[in-house]
Parts: sequence; C-alpha cells; structure tokens
Amino acid sequence: MAITTLNSTDSGATSRTVINDNFTDLDTTKADLASPTFTGTLTVPAIKLTTGAASGYLLTSDADGDATWTANTGAITIETTAGATHSLTTTAGQKVIVWAKGTLVTDATTGGAANSATITMEYNAVTKDTVVFTDTEPTSDNYLIPFSLMYTETPGAATQNITVSNSDGSLQNVVIIVMKIG
Repeated sequence: MAITTLNSTDSGATSRTVINDNFTDLDTTKADLASPTFTGTLTVPAIKLTTGAASGYLLTSDADGDATWTANTGAITIETTAGATHSLTTTAGQKVIVWAKGTLVTDATTGGAANSATITMEYNAVTKDTVVFTDTEPTSDNYLIPFSLMYTETPGAATQNITVSNSDGSLQNVVIIVMKIG
C-alpha cells in the first residue's frame, strides 16, 4: 500500500486526484488483507502430549517444564472434613493437595497494643502453611477474618492428622479438603 502525501503547493484538482488514488489503494489493500498469502516458514515449539489424554491419565511436567500425559496409577479421591482435624491415610507414592478454610474470630480487647493471630496447618505435627493476622489499631470489636491455607506433597504410606490451629482467638467454620492422587 502506497499512500501519497499532499503537498501544500498542490492544487485542488491535484488534491482530489491524490485523495481518490489513496482511497483506491486502501480498498485494494483491504481486499489483500481479506485473503493474505503466507510465503515464510512457520515454526511451532514441540508439545509433548501423547494420545490418551483422557480419563485414567494425569498431566505431569518434568524438570524442564515439558508436559506429558502419564498413566494414573490410581483413582483421584476427595475427602472433606468439617472441623479443625482430618485423619489422612495415604499409600506409597500417593500425592495429596490439601486446602483448609475457615474464619478466625479475634477479640481486640485481649490483644494488647496489637491484636494478632497465627493460623497454622500441620501434617503429622509439621507446619505446612501459615497465615498471620495483625491489627495495630485494636478496638473493642470482635473480628471475623476469613482465611485459607494450602500445601501439596507425597507423604508416603501412613495415617496422620492434618490440623488447623491458631495462636490467639478461636476458629469457626473450618473445612479441610484433601485431594489424593494415585
């Protein structure tokens, strides 16, 4: 597409001709854009997905971040517990993703200069995730603060407790959700 620029010395007739030629050229270019022709070489990075990416397979990635579908050696199971303790039984090689949510209830009148609480999720008495709440301007009000915790690991064959606890205040509406894979 070649658009011609008008010069300040062009006459009215010349200006009309240049403008009309520009519109004609734009219309032709628009038609070219509607059916473009590609003559270069297109390269696409390899995607390492094999067939069978359906039920019974898991999408995994290696150390380089390459994704592959691998056979699932077992079912995906989801367990939910309403409460601050969940008894988790796993088998060798089983992976888990654990979420916990709930509400922290704090009483600002007992917090001193700053009202704070640390909410912790533990598996087998080992801390897996922590959330800290600090209010530097306490009032006499109670606070209801929603929280969420999460971790993932392959714990090995065992039965251990997942617990959610806090350092100050009380917890309400705690739910622990576990997804077991394998």
